[in-house]
Amino acid sequence: DNAKLGRYYKLAASGSLDSACKGYQGMQNDTPGNGIVLFNLGYCEHVVGNFLQAKQLYARAGQSGNVTPDLLAKYAGEADDWVGQGIAKVAK
Repeated sequence: DNAKLGRYYKLAASGSLDSACKGYQGMQNDTPGNGIVLFNLGYCEHVVGNFLQAKQLYARAGQSGNVTPDLLAKYAGEADDWVGQGIAKVAK
Protein backbone atom coordinates (compact mmCIF):
# COMPACT_ATOMS: atom_id res chain seq x y z
CA ASP A 1 0.00 0.00 0.00
CA ASN A 2 1.08 3.57 -0.61
CA ALA A 3 1.46 4.45 3.07
CA LYS A 4 3.95 1.62 3.58
CA LEU A 5 5.85 2.54 0.42
CA GLY A 6 6.10 6.12 1.64
CA ARG A 7 7.29 5.05 5.09
CA TYR A 8 9.97 2.76 3.67
CA TYR A 9 11.08 5.40 1.18
CA LYS A 10 11.55 7.87 4.04
CA LEU A 11 13.53 5.26 5.99
CA ALA A 12 15.82 4.70 3.02
CA ALA A 13 16.22 8.43 2.41
CA SER A 14 17.19 8.97 6.05
CA GLY A 15 19.91 6.31 5.84
CA SER A 16 17.99 3.40 7.37
CA LEU A 17 18.34 1.26 4.27
CA ASP A 18 18.29 -2.06 6.13
CA SER A 19 14.94 -1.24 7.72
CA ALA A 20 13.54 -0.01 4.43
CA CYS A 21 14.68 -3.13 2.59
CA LYS A 22 13.15 -5.39 5.24
CA GLY A 23 9.91 -3.49 4.82
CA TYR A 24 9.99 -3.88 1.05
CA GLN A 25 10.66 -7.60 1.48
CA GLY A 26 7.61 -7.89 3.70
CA MET A 27 5.54 -6.09 1.09
CA GLN A 28 6.85 -8.44 -1.60
CA ASN A 29 5.75 -11.40 0.47
CA ASP A 30 2.26 -9.86 0.76
CA THR A 31 1.97 -8.59 -2.83
CA PRO A 32 4.26 -10.63 -5.09
CA GLY A 33 4.83 -9.13 -8.50
CA ASN A 34 4.31 -5.50 -7.47
CA GLY A 35 6.67 -3.65 -9.81
CA ILE A 36 7.37 -0.75 -7.48
CA VAL A 37 8.26 -3.09 -4.64
CA LEU A 38 10.42 -5.20 -6.98
CA PHE A 39 12.21 -2.09 -8.19
CA ASN A 40 12.89 -0.95 -4.62
CA LEU A 41 14.15 -4.41 -3.68
CA GLY A 42 16.41 -4.26 -6.74
CA TYR A 43 17.71 -0.92 -5.56
CA CYS A 44 18.40 -2.40 -2.11
CA GLU A 45 20.50 -5.13 -3.72
CA HIS A 46 22.16 -2.64 -6.06
CA VAL A 47 23.29 -0.37 -3.23
CA VAL A 48 25.03 -3.20 -1.38
CA GLY A 49 26.72 -4.49 -4.53
CA ASN A 50 24.56 -7.51 -5.37
CA PHE A 51 24.39 -6.55 -9.02
CA LEU A 52 23.13 -9.85 -10.45
CA GLN A 53 20.27 -9.98 -7.94
CA ALA A 54 19.51 -6.31 -8.64
CA LYS A 55 19.46 -6.96 -12.38
CA GLN A 56 17.02 -9.84 -11.93
CA LEU A 57 14.71 -7.80 -9.71
CA TYR A 58 14.79 -4.85 -12.10
CA ALA A 59 13.85 -7.19 -14.95
CA ARG A 60 10.87 -8.49 -12.98
CA ALA A 61 9.88 -4.93 -12.09
CA GLY A 62 9.99 -3.98 -15.77
CA GLN A 63 7.62 -6.79 -16.64
CA SER A 64 5.02 -5.41 -14.24
CA GLY A 65 4.48 -2.28 -16.31
CA ASN A 66 4.04 0.04 -13.34
CA VAL A 67 7.58 1.36 -12.90
CA THR A 68 8.88 4.64 -14.33
CA PRO A 69 10.74 3.53 -17.50
CA ASP A 70 13.52 6.13 -17.29
CA LEU A 71 14.35 5.32 -13.68
CA LEU A 72 14.24 1.60 -14.36
CA ALA A 73 16.47 1.96 -17.42
CA LYS A 74 19.05 3.96 -15.47
CA TYR A 75 19.47 1.53 -12.58
CA ALA A 76 18.97 -1.65 -14.60
CA GLY A 77 21.61 -0.39 -17.03
CA GLU A 78 24.09 0.21 -14.22
CA ALA A 79 23.53 -3.25 -12.77
CA ASP A 80 23.79 -4.78 -16.23
CA ASP A 81 27.09 -2.98 -16.84
CA TRP A 82 28.60 -4.44 -13.66
CA VAL A 83 27.34 -7.94 -14.47
CA GLY A 84 28.64 -7.56 -18.03
CA GLN A 85 32.08 -6.84 -16.58
CA GLY A 86 31.92 -10.08 -14.63
CA ILE A 87 31.08 -8.42 -11.30
CA ALA A 88 27.89 -10.07 -10.07
CA LYS A 89 28.45 -9.33 -6.40
CA VAL A 90 30.88 -7.22 -4.44
CA ALA A 91 32.39 -9.26 -1.61
CA LYS A 92 32.14 -7.82 1.87
